[in-house]
Amino acid sequence: MWKWIVGAVLVVIVVLAGTCYYAVKKFGESGNSTQVAIGARQERVFSAMADADSMAAWMPPGAITLHGHGQFKPGDTLEVSSGKRPEDSIGWIVTEVKAPYLVVLEVRGDSSNRAGLLRRDSLATVGDSTIVTSTFTSPAMDSLRAARGDTSSRGSFFERAFTSLMRVIAEGQLQRLKAHIEGTPLPAK
Repeated sequence: MWKWIVGAVLVVIVVLAGTCYYAVKKFGESGNSTQVAIGARQERVFSAMADADSMAAWMPPGAITLHGHGQFKPGDTLEVSSGKRPEDSIGWIVTEVKAPYLVVLEVRGDSSNRAGLLRRDSLATVGDSTIVTSTFTSPAMDSLRAARGDTSSRGSFFERAFTSLMRVIAEGQLQRLKAHIEGTPLPAK
């Protein structure tokens, strides 16, 4: 009996590991950034993504808690929920705003207060549209890799999996922004 249970558990573990490996190979090779083209002027797109009141209109209900109103300024914080429980939220701190083409956010470590993750949203005009590029970097992971003497830019399996997850989340947020600005139905959460 125990052989069957242990065998079944091992099969589940192998299937989960294979699924994770496949997902990282499929999504992790795309790098650390995502782009979305939005059919609107750069100033309009920037004001929708760098203004607390406007952001509340296109983000899913309950997905974001904004501390303040109006255009972001360095030091502002956003609590972005990744689930239904408040403890699942991530606190993003606005570190740089250059209207109408750049917003930089970071997540800091609890104990070290060092930047653990940076999100850089840059906007560029191409014809009648605006291209929004969200790029993720992890200064904490970069410094750990440098301390180990690792000079590769690919990072570990965990780093690529985490970056892939953040890129997929950002792409979903940018698709919601695009639908809001272009007046099309918002995609499901």
